[in-house]
Amino acid sequence: MLNKSVVRTLCLLGASAWSVSGFTMSLEQAWKAAQQYNPSYQKAQIGVEVSQNAFTANRSALLPSLDASASSNWSDSRSGSTNSYNVSLSQTIWDSSLWANLDQSQAQQVVAQLQLTQAYNQLAQELIHAYLEMARAQSDVALAQSKLDEGQKLLAMTEQRYKAGRVKSIDVEDMRANHLSEKMALLTAQTDLEKKRSALQSLTNESPIRVAQVVINIVTEPPMLVESQQEWLNLAKNTSPELLAAIQKVSAKQYAKEAAKGGYFPKVKGTVGYSDDDRFSNGDTTAGISVSIPIDINGSIRAKVDSAALDVRSAEQEVRETEIGLREKVQQQFVQIKHSWQLVRSAGELSGYRQKVLQGKQSLYQAGRVQASELIDAHNNVFTARNELQHNLYQYWSERVNLLQSAGKLDDDAISRISGALSL
Repeated sequence: MLNKSVVRTLCLLGASAWSVSGFTMSLEQAWKAAQQYNPSYQKAQIGVEVSQNAFTANRSALLPSLDASASSNWSDSRSGSTNSYNVSLSQTIWDSSLWANLDQSQAQQVVAQLQLTQAYNQLAQELIHAYLEMARAQSDVALAQSKLDEGQKLLAMTEQRYKAGRVKSIDVEDMRANHLSEKMALLTAQTDLEKKRSALQSLTNESPIRVAQVVINIVTEPPMLVESQQEWLNLAKNTSPELLAAIQKVSAKQYAKEAAKGGYFPKVKGTVGYSDDDRFSNGDTTAGISVSIPIDINGSIRAKVDSAALDVRSAEQEVRETEIGLREKVQQQFVQIKHSWQLVRSAGELSGYRQKVLQGKQSLYQAGRVQASELIDAHNNVFTARNELQHNLYQYWSERVNLLQSAGKLDDDAISRISGALSL
């Protein structure tokens, strides 16, 4: 048996682990903080700006360009110095590759937007998982503390019965050993809570002392966005940013192929210029059209076209791969959600039965009809069942988050609905 100083030290360690400066953070507050802090999400936003700049650059290649120059020359001959200037306006009249590049940059803009949505959904999934993990760990600490308090009452009752000569000393020692294991379990739960707090802080740059916890309600399953598996499959097919981005990449690769084919076609360019100097009274105006016709004698254009065609085929296979993986993932997640809810219901019923057994064991123990070990087992079984209920409930909500993320529907509205299932 440990002496009182060791036990006191364990309690102080537990208190110091639980004492964390911070504040209570709701899920919406954590989500706003994560959007402002997360570097991956910020990079996706920058990617959208990069695609917009690329589109502007490709569009500029189709617009007129104006060049102006001026010069001053000095000579020791009788002509002296000469000042002159030139202005030239040029315009691409026809270049199919430039138009294909513009179309490709537009497709890349859409890809960047979808990738931003994908990063948005991914960040929301990571944030909610981290938030729920801290909430679960927080619930574990509260449950461990409750078990410790109830164990203290059982220990006090056993010690009183020992003083009255109604139980043996071994029963007291057994109860004390169980109570000490409950203190150690509380310390373990507090350590796990600090790990989960750090994980949430890495996403939000905030260290809350408390977060909202899932409300235990096993009467009715919370409504889903859509109910049937087929509806979820259709929703994911239409709104999954991962799949839509893969489809849009095919379009971008096809435009890149058209740009490569543009190397076969003539390019027409027109120019208008004006020049003048201080030696002559009249300036000189020029105009011209140039036509270049590529001749692919070395096969370089053919090689670029073939390479672009392979890129298109590869992108098409990526779409198939993404679609197959998405379908499998949605089907599995939907089934897991249904099974998880059945586990929640079963765990809730088991918790109720365990509580009734404990009450009966307590009555029998007070009457001297059962051993202390039986009472300890009943006491531990109650809190094990409660712990299983909590874990199953948090697992259920985590799987719902995964399904929403797969379908591309983990948006502000979804986060608000999930927050409605939490309570501070």
